[in-house]
Parts: sequence; C-alpha cells; structure tokens
Amino acid sequence: MENSQKNKRRAYIYIILAGVLWGVIGLFLNILLDAGFTRLQVTLIRMGTAAAGLAVYTFAKDRKLFKIKLRDLWCFLGTGLVSVLLMNIFYFRAIESTGLSVAAVLLYTSPVFVTLMSALFFKEKLTAKKLVALPVTVLGCVLVTGLAGGASVCASVPGILSGIASAITYALYSIFGRCALNRGYSPVTVSLYTFIFSALGALPLVLLEGAAFPSVLIPSSALASLGIGIVSCLLPFLFYTKGLSNIETGKASIIVTVEPLTATVAGAIAYCEPFTAAKIAGMVLIFASIALLSVEKKKNLYKGGNIYA
Repeated sequence: MENSQKNKRRAYIYIILAGVLWGVIGLFLNILLDAGFTRLQVTLIRMGTAAAGLAVYTFAKDRKLFKIKLRDLWCFLGTGLVSVLLMNIFYFRAIESTGLSVAAVLLYTSPVFVTLMSALFFKEKLTAKKLVALPVTVLGCVLVTGLAGGASVCASVPGILSGIASAITYALYSIFGRCALNRGYSPVTVSLYTFIFSALGALPLVLLEGAAFPSVLIPSSALASLGIGIVSCLLPFLFYTKGLSNIETGKASIIVTVEPLTATVAGAIAYCEPFTAAKIAGMVLIFASIALLSVEKKKNLYKGGNIYA
C-alpha cells in the first residue's frame, strides 16, 4: 500500500511536469514561425524530431520496446493520427478563426471530455471531487487566457467547432494511451509510435501544402527544432504517459491543465505579455483543482492500492 501511494505521488509529479513542458512550446514555436516555417511544417518537425530522438534512445536501451502486436496497432494509430495530428490541425484552424484566447479555452475543455469518456470506457467514477474540479479548471483556463478580462473575440461557428474538435481529439490521447498501457505496452513504446504515426500523417499534408521548407541548419532554427521536438514533445509525452500508468485518466486530464498556466507565465517573462489579476486568479483556481484531486483518503485504498477519490 505504501509503494502504491508513492507511485501515485510520482504520477502527479509526472503529469505536472508534462503540463509545464508542453506549456513552453510557444517559445520554440514563435522562433520557427518567425523563421518562415508554416504550422504544418512545425508539426512535422516536432513529431519527426521526437520520433527520431526516442527511436535512438529505445534502440540503445531496449530494442524489445519496438515490438507491438498487429492487433494492437489501432491504439497507436489512435494516439498518433486521431489524437495528436488532428488536434494540431483543429487547434491551428481554431486559432485562425477565433483567436488564441478563445481557441485555448476551447482546447482546455478537454478534461470534460476525458472524464466523461473515462467514465464510459473505463468505468471511472464521476466523484464529487471531479465534478467540482472540472468547472473550477475550465473557469481557471478562461481567466488565465484573458478571455474573461475583455479579450477581443471574433468567433465563427467553424472556428468554435474546430476548437471543440481540438479538445475532443486532445482528450482521445488519454483514452487510446490508456488502452495501449492496459495491453502491457511501455510508456516509451506508446510515445514512440505516437510520434512515428503522427509524423507520417503530417508528411503528406506538408507536401500538399506546397510551401517552401526553410533551412533547419540555421542555429536558431536548429535549437528551436530540438526544443519543440524534445523539450516540448518527447519529454512531456513520456511523463504524461508514465503518469497514466498510476493515476486515473480523468484526474490526469485535469492536472495537466497547468499547461496554459505555464504558457501564461512564459509569455509574461519572454514577451512581456500582460500579467493581470484575472490571470493570477485563474492560476489559483487551476492549482486549487490540482490540490483537490491530489488529496487521497486511506479508506479509498483497496485491491493493491487502486485509488478512487
């Protein structure tokens, strides 16, 4: 039981680390966009770099982690194509149509979909803590992104639908990822094939786009490519998938909303973006929801330490 509690605490740390590293993606993204790369090209760079980095690591550490069964291929196609690749496409479309603040709020409604899907597919309980944490988290995201503080909104129905679609596809990573883990695959294997299939899916889209591909050999572009592929993709996906091994999917989806909080802090430090009272209040709400979900009760420990708060 004690080991189970330690694993649970580590899982919270892994999920929070994933959110923080995902949250600094904008620092690398802006460098690449300023260098002339399109968003689809950045997606390909991100997934390709992560896939190559993790493949080298896996080859050196344990080649058995490359093995997957053909009947389980749908899990990895789900994480790579249905979730990660489509999420990027829908999210970029939402940004173009509604603006970054609205798109971010729509994306981070994903915990609602994860919690509902987890209850449906994995029979996870819709507890009082979750039902309180969900709206608190969404409200926190609204405040952090500045939407509630009078941010300019020019929303369109297609843009809003794209934002909701980005949240649903984002949520599906937790579902497909949990299915793969339940079949005995390592978090490394899940992440590796997620990156591979996402990169393979992005390649024909980049070719169809037909835009010139700027050089990645320029030092700033090379460093940003490594940053967006390793720091803000490979590491957080490994942390998040590892965290899913010891924590409920619904809880993980709420805890990882430290990502917009991190993005707000990074933007304020790197680009002097306004740091308003509303954003601070939103951060407090997000941390409060994480703290609420982190409180475990001993009476809820049973069957080897499975915890349902």
